[in-house]
Order: sequence, then structure tokens, then C-alpha cells
Amino acid sequence: MARVIAVTSGKGGIGKSNFVLNVGICLAKMDQRVLLLDGDLGLSNLDILMGLMPQKSLDDVFRGKVPVDHIIVETDYKVRLLPASSGLVDWADLPEEKELDLVHRLMKVSGDADIILVDTSSGTSTHQIAFLSCLSEIILGSNDEPTSVTENYSLIKALKNAGYSGRVGLFSSMVPDYVSGHTLFKQLSTPAQRFLDMQADYMGPVCSDQRLQTAITEQVPVVVRFPTSDIAKCYRVIASTLLSQTGQPINLERFWIRFLQMVREASLPKARREVSFDFEVPKEGIPPALEKTMDAILEEQRRTRQLMERLVYIMEGPLRGRMHEHIDG
Repeated sequence: MARVIAVTSGKGGIGKSNFVLNVGICLAKMDQRVLLLDGDLGLSNLDILMGLMPQKSLDDVFRGKVPVDHIIVETDYKVRLLPASSGLVDWADLPEEKELDLVHRLMKVSGDADIILVDTSSGTSTHQIAFLSCLSEIILGSNDEPTSVTENYSLIKALKNAGYSGRVGLFSSMVPDYVSGHTLFKQLSTPAQRFLDMQADYMGPVCSDQRLQTAITEQVPVVVRFPTSDIAKCYRVIASTLLSQTGQPINLERFWIRFLQMVREASLPKARREVSFDFEVPKEGIPPALEKTMDAILEEQRRTRQLMERLVYIMEGPLRGRMHEHIDG
């Protein structure tokens, strides 16, 4: 049975995706069969970090265009990637029998993995906590910003209130050294233990290293681009720590059901509710033809926005690199 480990945080910007990718590659080099699941539905970027542009996702499976096993990406780094849903499909309309069939197919394609690493969204939303609560292993990342520490404490508290009883691990992100990393861990784990009775294991630090930014810009994982760097060593130590732990049992069917529920919560109907229009809706409702046109416009806008976000992210890479060179100079 595969171990399913979710990597999350109360606040964004702490390096979850790089953690999942690089630790996953380190585990694969230790002869583990690793599946990476891009569960950050708002900003999926595991593919970008590897220089990939998957042509299919779970949306295409939903539309019946391809079977689930056809969207799995075999990478050059011995890890497999399951691309996230782009949120363009109204998953709320997925019939129950089709959802159960999809769950069973996902169980089949993921059943041969030793470890499934899930890059999740940040925050403490209701559907996020519901998803995390079904897991038996969660790793939280935190940097030394006060807001990061407090938001992670809030996340641990939300898990406690939801009755979570699995393993919680913590890693210190972008710290200057090992001592600073352990100090940060104690800042979060001590109040969690004292006031919430929640035990946390220290996974280790991810030390700050400018070569990570170079690797991101070049779209090559840092453990591959700079295998002898300090940050690569940090990722390898964490991977070894994970392997030294006893895997916690998990109901794989329940996991995939909760994952699809989270996808449904983040799907198109939510975007529709957030859109306002300046005209007054007739009492008899929107004519079907107009509603269909509105849906098409919204979908096209969403596609354009996601494409622009991806292009900006890629184009900013060289600029970030030049900024670092200017600062260093």
C-alpha cells in the first residue's frame, strides 16, 4: 500500500512545490516508486519547475477524452506526475457513478507507487482541512516570518478541531543554517504541543541557497542541477528521514474521494459565483442561450488568465536571475 504524504502550509510562498519535487526525486533515487500529485489547484506548478507542459489533465478524463493512465507524465527524474485539474470543467456536475469509477481508476494507477507526495494549496479553508483530515501523514512548511508561524499554528489548530490523529511533520524553509531551522521548529512545535496537544516531528531544514533560484529559472530541479549544493543535501536528508519512518496506513479509496471533492469545491461554479454583472437578471431567469454564452465567455477568460499567469512566471525567471546578480554585485 502506498504512503500518501501531503505537503502544505498555512501561508503560501514557503517552497512547498520545490520541496515536493526535490524530495520526491531524492526518494526515487533511493529506489522508491514516487508519484507526484499536483493538488495546488489554484497555482499548480510542479510541471513548470520541470520544464514540462502536460497536454492533458483530470479535466480531460472528466470529459471522457482520455483514460486516467494516459495523463500520467513519466519524467526524466524517475518520478511520475499526475497533473492537476485546471478548474475549467464544472466538476459539480460529475455523476456519482462516474465519480466512483474515476476513484477506482485513480486507485489502480496509483496503487503501484511506494510514496505519493501531494503538493496542496495553502491555507485553512474548509475543503482543505476536510481533505487533509483523511490523510495519515502531513508535512507543514514554515519560514521565519511571524505570519507564517502563526498561520501554521492556525492550520494545526484547525486539524486538531477536525479530529486529525495522523502524523504531523515540520520543515523549516529558507533558513540560514541548521540551528536557525531547529529554533524555528521549536517556535511552532512547542505551543502546538502545550496548547493543542499536537505532537510534531522535525523533518529538517531547507537552507537558503541562491542556486535554488537558478534552478527554478532553468526549470531543472535543484537536486539535479546542483547535486552537491547545501540545499540539495537538505532535501536528501529529509528524504532519508521520511524513509526511516514507519509508513502510516491509509484508506486509498477515501483519499481519492476526498481529493475529487476538493477539486469539485475549487471548480468552475465557484468562479461563476464570484463574477458580477452590471445588468439586472430577469425574474424568469437567464435565457438558456444567454447562459450558454456566458459560460463560454467565463471559460475562455479563465483559460486566458491561467495562460498569462504561466507565461509571466516563465518570463520572470531571467529577470529574477538578473536581479539577484545585480544585488550580489
